[in-house]
Parts: sequence; structure tokens; C-alpha cells
Amino acid sequence: MTSTTSRNGGKSEILKVDARGRVQVTAERREALLDEFDRSGMSGAGFAKHYGIKYTTFAYWIQARRRKPSKRAGESQFLMVAVDETNRVNGLTVELSHGVTLKITTPEEARLAAVLIESLRASR
Repeated sequence: MTSTTSRNGGKSEILKVDARGRVQVTAERREALLDEFDRSGMSGAGFAKHYGIKYTTFAYWIQARRRKPSKRAGESQFLMVAVDETNRVNGLTVELSHGVTLKITTPEEARLAAVLIESLRASR
């Protein structure tokens, strides 16, 4: 097995590659890279190039992660909520990735949260 060097926030990192040039990483390292990608704001292609990962491999990792069910058993990933103008939402909390929490108490906040979530989804 050979290795390649990649830049990681100013630090050098050795990534193992096989005879065909494919980066070999553990499942834990792959998840750490995907978490870093989520925080980076970089494009998938740019992130993969920065870390010396073939883009097709990196895109596969992203797709596989999105298809994977939640790690917490029985946890709902999505819930449809309808709020009309006369009702007040009492204690609705929306938990997004990386510990982001939205507390919604009015129909206007619910509409704004829907716009925010849709724009986040569209930006991926």
C-alpha cells in the first residue's frame, strides 16, 4: 500500500491508498470527513480534491450516509405539521443536524422555519 499527503487545516495528513489509487479510510474516519464536509461549506468536488479523495467515491459516501436510517432507534426523521392562522404552536422543537434547534411558537415562525429548512435542503 502506498500513501498520499493531504492538507487538513494547515496540518499534513497521510491517507492510505490501495494499488488502484483508491483512498483507504476507516468507517470512523469517513464519518469524520463527512461531518467536516457538512461544516465546511465547500462543494463536494472541492472538498474531495482538497482531501485527495476521488470525487465519485466521496459522492458515494454522501449518498450512502443520506440513505442510512437515523442512528437512534425509533427516531422520526421528518414530521409534517400544519398550523393555521388562529392556532398557536405550543412547544414545537425542530432539531437539525449538528445540534441546531429551532423552537417554534407561532404560525409565522413555522412558516419561516419551513423556508429555512427548504433552503438548507436545496443548498445541498
